[in-house]
Amino acid sequence: GSIAAITQVTAKITSENLTQAVGGDAAKVFSHWVVYVAMFSLMAAALSQLILLNRALSRYNAFVVVPVYNSFLIVLGSLYAAVLFREYERWP
Repeated sequence: GSIAAITQVTAKITSENLTQAVGGDAAKVFSHWVVYVAMFSLMAAALSQLILLNRALSRYNAFVVVPVYNSFLIVLGSLYAAVLFREYERWP
């Protein structure tokens, strides 16, 4: 679940970068090394997520794995995004 949350946050970072690049700032966006680290992190986290989820499903019952996995994904993904993107500043 925690790696899935990292995948979710790096996907948002990558989509924000690609949105800026399509908007006309491609040279500016792709000149920063952080963009490439985010893309690599997204691929590594997604692959790790699939491997670990398949390993958990092969060892334990899906009635246990799926709810725990989804709970961690929702809670940690929200917390990671709130801290990284300062989304907590918009909360009432």
